[in-house]
Amino acid sequence: MSFAVEDILSLRVCRLRECGRIFCICRSCYRGQRYCSPHCRHTARRRQLKAANLRYRRTTEARLDQRDRQRAWRQRHKQSVMDQGSIAPQSAAVSVCHDSPCCPSTAVSEEKTMVAHVYGRPRCVICGRIGRFVNPFLIRRRHNP
Repeated sequence: MSFAVEDILSLRVCRLRECGRIFCICRSCYRGQRYCSPHCRHTARRRQLKAANLRYRRTTEARLDQRDRQRAWRQRHKQSVMDQGSIAPQSAAVSVCHDSPCCPSTAVSEEKTMVAHVYGRPRCVICGRIGRFVNPFLIRRRHNP
């Protein structure tokens, strides 16, 4: 009698503040993942980059760089006209179109995150392998007669 070998899945918690989803991942796919989906990973990375840029902009070196860039920009645009004047008045009948082919939609499509675990057998979020979860924190007590 042969038994199918199942992968052992480990549970991880998504490190993105708003998500916090618990997801399963198999040993062969695990590479130190901290996030349950590419959407969570990209969101966290954008936040890290934004925080790094803010830290940099507060330094003296960044302020000096900005001063030099602004000075060079003013020098390049010294002869250009900054004020373009007023726009000629348009007719009173202004057509406003909403969600028509001529105008792009203003609705922002939100990227959906992957479902980490559906009822039933747990699956790896990377490769989709079905496995079993072994609780690493299970403490078995011995009965001492």
